[in-house]
Order: sequence, then structure tokens, then C-alpha cells
Amino acid sequence: GDPIVELVDIARLNLHLVVYGKDISRVQSGQSVEFTTEAQDKVYHGKVHAKGKAIDPGNRSVDVHVHISDPDANLLSGMYVKARVLIGSSHVYAIPETGVVSEGDQNFVFVNEGNKFRKKAVQTGLRRDGFVEILSPESLLNETIILTGAYYLNAELTIEE
Repeated sequence: GDPIVELVDIARLNLHLVVYGKDISRVQSGQSVEFTTEAQDKVYHGKVHAKGKAIDPGNRSVDVHVHISDPDANLLSGMYVKARVLIGSSHVYAIPETGVVSEGDQNFVFVNEGNKFRKKAVQTGLRRDGFVEILSPESLLNETIILTGAYYLNAELTIEE
């Protein structure tokens, strides 16, 4: 009948990642991957081995196969992980998420103009670790940007209108 024991060789564990189609062009074979499990805070490491050739029409994602560099007995088959692929470093202009308001598909920041605040549209990019990339930082040169409480300001302006 049914198997009573399953032997697993933890020296050869692999990770199956699901990456959104819009991000897959930045994922390449050989890139480093860091991940944690829901059960513990330990950071594990791996390398991208291969990526799928087609986007899943159901969830608009692509499968990525990762070889785990430092497996241990705490990693179990079927575990969910939170992972990030290290795609390289670059310098970007970013502000705290608390300084950006989203309305529909538009993003705004508030700039200080003396005793008033003005809402200004911005194009945003990546969001990570509580920060939002500003894609057109030149539009904010010489502006005093409000970095916290943008949603509260937006709510107050909406009430006043």
C-alpha cells in the first residue's frame, strides 16, 4: 500500500519560485537568491538555475528554478517562502511610502508651498523596504516634499474641497 517513510536528500534541495511576468526580464541564470520561511527568520541562499519560457495565463507569472546553497533539515517540501532575487545594484531616488498617495493608477506626493500643500503627480517604480522609487526625480528639484502623512493630507484636502 501506502509508503510509511519518505527519505529526502537535503543536500540537493531546490526552490520553485513564481515570479510576475513584468519582473521576469530582470531574472537571469546565476543570480543570487535570498529567502526565508514562514517558520523561521533564518536567511537561506541559492542561485537561479533556470526560468520558465512561458507566462502562466492564470496568474501572469513565470516559474523560476533555484538551487539552494545552504539547505538544512528545517526546510520541508511544500513550504512557502518569501524570496528575493538579487538583480544587481543601482542608485535610485526614493522616498518613504508614507510620502506617496495612490489614486487609481496615479501616484502623488505633496510639496510644501509656504502655508499650503500642493499635490503633485509622480511616476513611481519599485517599492521595497518601506521606500518607493521616484522615476522622474528632476520634476521634484527645488521642491520641499512631505515625507510622512501623505494619506492624512490627502484626506484633509478632500474634505476641504
